[in-house]
Amino acid sequence: MVRIKGCNSDYLFDLKTGQIQEQSKDKPVYLKIFVCPNDMPSPVEEPYDGKVDNWCQGTDAACPAPQKKTGHALISLHQTEGIAFVTPNPIVAKGPFQVQPDGQQPVFQVTNTDCLMTGSVVLQTKPDKGFQISVSDQGIVLSSPDAAMIRVTHNTIEITPGKTGTVKINGNLEVTGAITMAGQPLVPAS
Repeated sequence: MVRIKGCNSDYLFDLKTGQIQEQSKDKPVYLKIFVCPNDMPSPVEEPYDGKVDNWCQGTDAACPAPQKKTGHALISLHQTEGIAFVTPNPIVAKGPFQVQPDGQQPVFQVTNTDCLMTGSVVLQTKPDKGFQISVSDQGIVLSSPDAAMIRVTHNTIEITPGKTGTVKINGNLEVTGAITMAGQPLVPAS
């Protein structure tokens, strides 16, 4: 056997015939390429100990080896699940890396020469369900579903509470420089 493995949706080792058999084309198409440091069989080889489904699938947890070594690495191309890189080790892009919606400008790009982000990045949960973080050349914005916001730009930090919220500081506040007030004058607590 070899430690560089592969399998796909169209072929599977059949225990009854002892050969690789073509599979039904009714299921989604996939291709998996992986390394198995344990040298266990993939689904196109005779299964480990002759047991049904006793194959390595490219992950540390799913490997049938009795004395398991860590370090599996899997690239999966799947018709409905997309592309997945699975490994307990770092995933490294050597050379430029970018995320580009079909036919649009890149929304995220990192080059290997200066490791700078170009474009903008938005991390967001479902609308009105969670927080959103936006990073662009204009600055960083963290906002909540209730319109609370922290905005950091080139020379300004802005804190805006939600519609019914307040800005609360737990601990000491030290100000170096001028304080400017707008709106209601400061009323001492009684």
